Amino acid sequence: MRTFLKLQIIALVLVVSSCQNAPKKNQSNEQLPLGTHRGEVSDVIQTASYTYLLVEENGAENWIAIPQEVVNKGETIYYDGGLEMKNFESKALGRVFETVYFVQSIRYEAVKPVQEAIQEKMNKQSAVSKTDVSIDQPEGAVSVARIFENQKDFADKRVTVRGKVVKVNNGILGVNWLHIQDGSNYNGDFDLTVTTDELFSVGDEVTFIGKLGLNKDFGAGYSYPVILEEAKKVKMQ
Repeated sequence: MRTFLKLQIIALVLVVSSCQNAPKKNQSNEQLPLGTHRGEVSDVIQTASYTYLLVEENGAENWIAIPQEVVNKGETIYYDGGLEMKNFESKALGRVFETVYFVQSIRYEAVKPVQEAIQEKMNKQSAVSKTDVSIDQPEGAVSVARIFENQKDFADKRVTVRGKVVKVNNGILGVNWLHIQDGSNYNGDFDLTVTTDELFSVGDEVTFIGKLGLNKDFGAGYSYPVILEEAKKVKMQ
């Protein structure tokens, strides 16, 4: 009887030992989709527009910036790509980041849920709807429709256009991003993206002059076939 009891105890010890020594799943070796990063949040800094996250990935730490979101230290996050910015100054924080990656969004699983991916695509396709507006262009300016129709002729040239501000995103990649419309339309293109270092509000009617860029890809999802860059407000006679 004692021999049988000893054998049971030995078997139990072996089972417990084998469980303790069993190899654990190594999340660092997790198979990730191409371009996807996985890391643990070690620090969080919130501003009015952005959430800055210090993320530890494979023994290295990097700062990433995402649109403002509640994120907790210690959480494991996933994100895709990111636009690298060197010596980026955050005016809101009064701080210069040696390197920061601007990322569209984070998630808490390696692969985007199908419904989320579909919704993201739909949001991009319908980001700005057509506004009921009719603005006459001052002398020397061109309409939004004409810009799209003759974009190759205007490429890399200074262009003047007047429009109503219908969408504003300030402080992204160091500049402010606007969408303007004047009521004109060329083959479904009625909305012009504008970057500027000046501040405007939705509803403002402004005459801009800037440099027209074509097929600009800033990374992190910021890609535009036509864009008016470094725009300034001007007063037309």
